[in-house]
Amino acid sequence: MVEIARYFEGLLAGLDASVLVAAGIGCVAAGLFVWLGGLGFRKALVFIVGAVSGGVIGYFATNKDVRLTIAAAAIAAVVAVVLERIFVTVLGAALAAVSCLVVMSWMYTLDLSMGLGQVQMPIGGLVVTGVVAITFLVGGFCFRRLASAFCCAALGTLLLSGGMAMLLTYKGAAPMSYVYDRPSLFAAVLGIMMVFGAIAQLLFCKKAGVKAATGGEGKKGEEPKGKRPGGWRRS
Repeated sequence: MVEIARYFEGLLAGLDASVLVAAGIGCVAAGLFVWLGGLGFRKALVFIVGAVSGGVIGYFATNKDVRLTIAAAAIAAVVAVVLERIFVTVLGAALAAVSCLVVMSWMYTLDLSMGLGQVQMPIGGLVVTGVVAITFLVGGFCFRRLASAFCCAALGTLLLSGGMAMLLTYKGAAPMSYVYDRPSLFAAVLGIMMVFGAIAQLLFCKKAGVKAATGGEGKKGEEPKGKRPGGWRRS
């Protein structure tokens, strides 16, 4: 795991300074937006994440064919929007499982460079990872809003972390090496960020969700539609 992080750190160090700064600022700005307010724009995020996921899979599955990659991204985006609940549920379970796997890799100092199929993890770690993934799958269907908030918070945290890593690399620091020298501390920080982001979205995006469900508040002095008391004049 440490080798993978340092490999990407080396790739970042080789990029042009202007690219690092622009990409870093963009990731931080997008990360803040998704981390604290993504739930209010869930459909747009589902569309974007579906397109990116389909594009990445299509890029490698079609041997880097650009046209097929674009087609895969478009199809995946449409499917993600149409099957939003299933997509968000699976995405939440995948994010939870990957987070759990990363924590386990720190605990057992695993090398993921050979791929997930080559990981030698104690059976207890595999069981915990599987239980976490299944729990989020079931919870996603029962608590759709909570699963969506978690997905947005997790994606926002990843974008923030990536953006900060780019900016620190531009300044000549070695963020990945520093992080993996203190795995427990940064695992706790990322976990707290995800939980805080999910709670913030559930609190501050709730009003928008209620307005959408009731059709708006209407003009000042008027009662919301659908809630007028019965009388002799009915529409």
